[in-house]
Amino acid sequence: MELEDIARRITPSEGELKSVERVAGRLISEISNRGYKVIWVGSSARNTFVKGERDIDVFVVFPPDSSAQEMQRELFSIARDVLGGYEKKYAQHPYAHALREGFDVDLVPCHPYGKGKLTPVDRTPEHHRYVSSRLNDETREEIRLLKQFLKGCGLYGAESSVHGFSGYLCELLILHYGSFEKTLGEGARWRHGTTIGIKDATRMEGPLVLIDPVDPERNVAAALSRNSFALFIQSARRYLESPSERFFFPEEKEKTNSGEEFARRGTEILYVHFPKPDLVDEILYPQVEKLEDGLRRALEMDGFRIFRSLIEIDEEVEVLIEHTCLKSEVEKHLGPYLWDFENSERFWDIHKNKNPYIENGRWYVDLYKSKDAPTLIEEKFDKIAMGKNLKRIGEEMRVELFDPGSNEELLTKLLHPPHPWDP
Repeated sequence: MELEDIARRITPSEGELKSVERVAGRLISEISNRGYKVIWVGSSARNTFVKGERDIDVFVVFPPDSSAQEMQRELFSIARDVLGGYEKKYAQHPYAHALREGFDVDLVPCHPYGKGKLTPVDRTPEHHRYVSSRLNDETREEIRLLKQFLKGCGLYGAESSVHGFSGYLCELLILHYGSFEKTLGEGARWRHGTTIGIKDATRMEGPLVLIDPVDPERNVAAALSRNSFALFIQSARRYLESPSERFFFPEEKEKTNSGEEFARRGTEILYVHFPKPDLVDEILYPQVEKLEDGLRRALEMDGFRIFRSLIEIDEEVEVLIEHTCLKSEVEKHLGPYLWDFENSERFWDIHKNKNPYIENGRWYVDLYKSKDAPTLIEEKFDKIAMGKNLKRIGEEMRVELFDPGSNEELLTKLLHPPHPWDP
């Protein structure tokens, strides 16, 4: 396998470059003609995007004394006139999203950098200036290789559904280490808490800390989860050990009979599902993750042992948690003294087939209360931690045991999450 061949496959064609420049140029011209300062940012502006990506990010700069309400009102007016319609989305504050000439366009309001109180969004144009001034054709190729590698490993994207590497983080890693292979070589030896950048910056927490060169108080890798961090280390190690195209372009794995494997495991799966609420993913995912954690904690506190769990969000929100089977708890039930003849006889009549026994002159019997996971969760539902929006739709939630024969694909995702190093 030659990296040059991979690079050729993922480099945008001249036609793609001209197309994105044409669409972005028209947007900038139309908005600028209305008297606004406009900055085209992101990977499409820096030509660090991977072939086939169709994203254009345009920032509209408002005066530093503009309130959030004023910025939003004007931005959506621009979006309505220029884009012909839009979908409202949310990051640190609302922005407009629309499809234009086959491109996903994000129109984002911001303040001038360095003026007044800044939001994370306000830094983005400065990020663009910082990275653009340090790029050349060679570093662009290395950035694309890293992005495609991360896509193949399921680690590209800082959004809540991935908890991985943002495009800006990829660019900074290549600028810091110099190449794709050097980044993997260093990444294979990362330890939790690895810090890249200004050494005397404010101490930050996280598996990886990369100090933002634009803002030393910010960790560019803050969205990276422990699992994603560990998965990158393993992917880097296995790739360096045996380079293969499958790390960049994963092959569909041969399907296994997950139903048979599940039967051998002798476990059960708690299945909580409900219609997807009308929430943007960046709000929904953290709330579903909180629900997943709350379910796990409730089961563990009552003696169940947890194995794997999975979140799937499409038209439905689905949470699967594999656990040990039906749990029995023993309660030592106190009876009357034997010389309390009437009550003693009544106790005997009720419990004589449950092996009652005598201690200190009183009857006792061990009572077994069996509960499956759905029953336990339904009893504790009001106390389970979850996002406030999910609490409101509690009546729509279905809590049951998962039928492994009902959805082989979902069961396989739970038992066999895809990894590029798999044989």
